[in-house]
Amino acid sequence: MKIAFIGTIEAGDPAKIGGHESIVRRLAIDLTEAGHNVRVIIYGADSEHKISTFFGHALTIEYHRSFSKVAQNLGRHPCDWIIETHVRKRDYFDYLAFKNSLLTKSRFAVIFMNHPNMALKGWFRNKFKTRFCAAVFGISPKIVNQLNRDGIPAIWLPPPVSEVYFRVSRKRPSTTAISFVGRIDPNKGLTNVISAFEQLIHDRKFSMRILGYYDPKNRHSKQLHARLLKLRQVDYRAQPHNSYCYNPRLEQELVEYLASTDVLILPYDNLNGTIELPLLVLEGLAAGCVVLTSNLGDIDRVIDEANLIDGCSTTLVNRLIQLAAPETIAAERKRINLSGLRSTFATASVSTTLLQYLQTNQ
Repeated sequence: MKIAFIGTIEAGDPAKIGGHESIVRRLAIDLTEAGHNVRVIIYGADSEHKISTFFGHALTIEYHRSFSKVAQNLGRHPCDWIIETHVRKRDYFDYLAFKNSLLTKSRFAVIFMNHPNMALKGWFRNKFKTRFCAAVFGISPKIVNQLNRDGIPAIWLPPPVSEVYFRVSRKRPSTTAISFVGRIDPNKGLTNVISAFEQLIHDRKFSMRILGYYDPKNRHSKQLHARLLKLRQVDYRAQPHNSYCYNPRLEQELVEYLASTDVLILPYDNLNGTIELPLLVLEGLAAGCVVLTSNLGDIDRVIDEANLIDGCSTTLVNRLIQLAAPETIAAERKRINLSGLRSTFATASVSTTLLQYLQTNQ
């Protein structure tokens, strides 16, 4: 089967780091490995070029300057399925006309990565995006439920987690290792992380670490980066975000980092720019971390109530102190192992769900 994923340089480029990008990359690679002809087509690029192989996989990534170039390309070389992961708003009408022109040659699908706007304007936009689509997927149950309420039949496609996270060999640090991982951004709850670390800095039961990337062009990100550099007794490692392109080596480093983490803290202030069920939450759980995070989106589907924290650093510190006991960590890990996470979120399971639907409705 010939399958094309359409995205933009802002969202959906498998060569970049990010939740949206990881979803596209994992599905595209898994479908390629299953013997399908898969192309990821990205527009908004600075130049027209193509990558014929991607880290040893027979996956083609094509870069175009504009959507019109994408339409020309797929018009000449149509696919059985064309799956939208992101299209710029200003291109909606052109994309709709493009879909209408190819209805006899291709079937269309869309994957909603973020919660659709529930305002009237959002309702019309979602109806518009799903016009001529034979399949509509949502990356979280709340997205699917909202689409269904708006009269748009949708299917849940869980965020895929790579098998390497489920296979980690846990390391046993001498202290309770607490880690924050991700973008150095105020929306990620880093103010609470810093406050909690400052309160625990003299407690020898804990080792505190931060791994991430910051935006040198964003004032708030730069300010947080400068503040984190001054934190004593915190292992802080961060790189400019433009140096973070996807590489299997980088992902393996993250796997190893999580393998040596007891408690992963992700106290999101909101999920703006993040999928409803963040991949880092799922990857942390898959690697055997106890994850403390906010009750946003669909996070409560996978996180126990005791580990859902509010926006207060005191709540975070109190829960961390409870988790300092080895038997508490062990009990949490046992609960995670029994949760059936792998059967739902492993990439192979998710791509099988997608493929079965595409084949049934081809």
